[in-house]
Amino acid sequence: MGLLATKVKEQGVMLKPRIFVSAVTRELSSARQLVVNTLIALGYEPDWQDIFETSSDDIRPMLREKIDGCAAVLQIVGDAYGAEAPVPDETFGRVSYTQYEALYAKSKGKKVYYLIALSDLPRDAAADTLDQPRDNSPEQIADAAARRQLQADYRAQRLGAEQIYYPVSSHPETELSVRRLRDDLAQFRRGYRLWMVGITAALVLIVGGIVWLNRGQQHQGQQLHETQGAVKQAAATVEENNAKLQQLAEQLDNPDDLRAAFTRTITRVYDEAIAAADLLPGWREREQAKEQATTQRDQHLARVDEWINSILVEIRSGKASPEYLEMLRIFNSEGTEEAIAYILSRKQSLLERFDRDQQASRERNLLPLLEAVRKQVLVADYAAAHDLCEELLERDPAWAHALHEQFWIITELGDRALKYETVSVAEQKLQQAERLALRLVNLPTVHPQAQRDLSVSHNKLGDVLRQMGQPQAALEHYEAGLKIREQLAAADERDAQAQRDLSISHNKLGNVLLQMGQPQAAFEHYEADLKISQQLAAADERDAQAQRDLSVSHNKLGDVLLQVGQPQAALQHYEECHEVLTKLAAADERDAQAQRDLSVSHDRLGDALRQMGQPQAALEHYEEGLKIREQLAAADERDAQAQRDLSISHNKLGDVLLQMGQPQAALEHYVECHEVLTKLAAADERDAQAQRSVGLTRQARGCAAANGTAAGGAPTLRGMSRSPDEAGGGG
Repeated sequence: MGLLATKVKEQGVMLKPRIFVSAVTRELSSARQLVVNTLIALGYEPDWQDIFETSSDDIRPMLREKIDGCAAVLQIVGDAYGAEAPVPDETFGRVSYTQYEALYAKSKGKKVYYLIALSDLPRDAAADTLDQPRDNSPEQIADAAARRQLQADYRAQRLGAEQIYYPVSSHPETELSVRRLRDDLAQFRRGYRLWMVGITAALVLIVGGIVWLNRGQQHQGQQLHETQGAVKQAAATVEENNAKLQQLAEQLDNPDDLRAAFTRTITRVYDEAIAAADLLPGWREREQAKEQATTQRDQHLARVDEWINSILVEIRSGKASPEYLEMLRIFNSEGTEEAIAYILSRKQSLLERFDRDQQASRERNLLPLLEAVRKQVLVADYAAAHDLCEELLERDPAWAHALHEQFWIITELGDRALKYETVSVAEQKLQQAERLALRLVNLPTVHPQAQRDLSVSHNKLGDVLRQMGQPQAALEHYEAGLKIREQLAAADERDAQAQRDLSISHNKLGNVLLQMGQPQAAFEHYEADLKISQQLAAADERDAQAQRDLSVSHNKLGDVLLQVGQPQAALQHYEECHEVLTKLAAADERDAQAQRDLSVSHDRLGDALRQMGQPQAALEHYEEGLKIREQLAAADERDAQAQRDLSISHNKLGDVLLQMGQPQAALEHYVECHEVLTKLAAADERDAQAQRSVGLTRQARGCAAANGTAAGGAPTLRGMSRSPDEAGGGG
């Protein structure tokens, strides 16, 4: 097997794209690790050499050997000079080992890319602790100053026009700069798929040769027959593995197959959840279950790209175990449940292998189990996912990817507790999630989702505190989340997820400030939200979520303006919103949510026009909204939300008709409203809002019957005239 290992290593060195990452270890080890992680995610094999000043050996031969085997060098240029060879280099003079790495690579015609570390980029050691005199003699003090000057000169020279460099001031900016090199580095990817196929072709020859040599010394006849059979079997096995690798190689170039597999599972689980919700006896339970199913579907769809990227990183790293590859094949061909069942059948052996060799076996032995956790999340088996992930973290408490997955699992359990248990239980879960997010942020190795996870944690805790009646405490969490998201969004203005996250933070801050009686401060955050939503919607007019987010932003601003007595300004935002929602509803007439959003938009326009003293124009919008809601209510008579919306439309029409001096017409709508609410109240005697609304409609009917024609004479059904969801989603 030594021959086999050597052959594989040679193939990997020769054809797999390898990038040497250069930096002064004491100063920039964390930044270098982030670069390494990013290169792996992009499909390259990073290499580097830790160099410490305590070593007196000349390691230039080792550096030359490493760099000769790499396609390019990516160097992070900081302020530290670092260790140097015992004697100056014959070609480059007095240079540090780190400087030598880049200079030697250029002398061999290799490309060198530079990341210039600005003062704000986090260092692993303070500047005043680097390049110190080796003793207190005047000679050593002067030598230390000379080394610092050599580094300053080298740094200045890297800023020349002939260099490829990016200044970086933060870890997110460092990652973004490496990703910007994707196109330039693509030239080194040539032959990657040939590498995968070449390995298996070599295996055919080597395995066949080994079998033949082992058998060649045995007797002829039957032994020869067995040898031929063994060779054929080995060739067949290798051919099967070659097919698997070829399939995975195609997925690297086109991950749409993986995306389709995820989407199929997400859609199936959602459909099953909706079907189960329809069987529940009470409308309240049905609505809650459907809302939970929709939220879960949207959250999983939002994480698909993250999951796919994690899979591709592991495959490209060359460290994925046979179990991991087999699980992916089963996932694609047989479905999620079979993939989970397969890997759980291997669980004990994988854990035992990890326990025997912890340092080298995380990727090969624990990673397949972490992928099983992700698949359990995919099918909403959160309890099993939590327990398995907890078992992995017991063995490896500092594993960033496991901490990240467990954070999202416990966050989801917190969301469910908020819906199905108590606020205090939800708060406990979300505080536990926050502790995981803080552990992840404080790990020495930078995880690309760590800061976003912490911002999500702040928002979730803010939501719970608002519900507990603690808006000031909620405000503090929302502000902390906003600061993180401003940094993430500034690091990459093309990152749509980061920009949408930022808009959501502004939306949440606007909501809580409005609750605290600060409409002007809320308005400023809603304006910031609108600006981002407009950019995202303009970037992709086919993105329904971005368009709906834009409509919500306009609605929020319109609501504040209407509240402070500026109906004309509010009307402009409501009209912008209405235009967006009209297009969304026309794009898919079967989309009940889009149709409902449009009916809510008609109501808002009607409210603004009524406040402006234009009851006739308001009446027309209320009537259009009623038409939509009649269709939605008729489509599912058990849909309590649709029935409640219908009652709201009748109530608004009654109010405006009474204002216009048409009490008989108003009475007819109040009667319709009363009948709908009576059915809702009878369906659930625990529904206090429905019971109260029935009483209010009786008052309205009496007022209309008595010919009360004064403007605003009808009692408004407060708490009913606007449904809880009319403020829109997206926050």
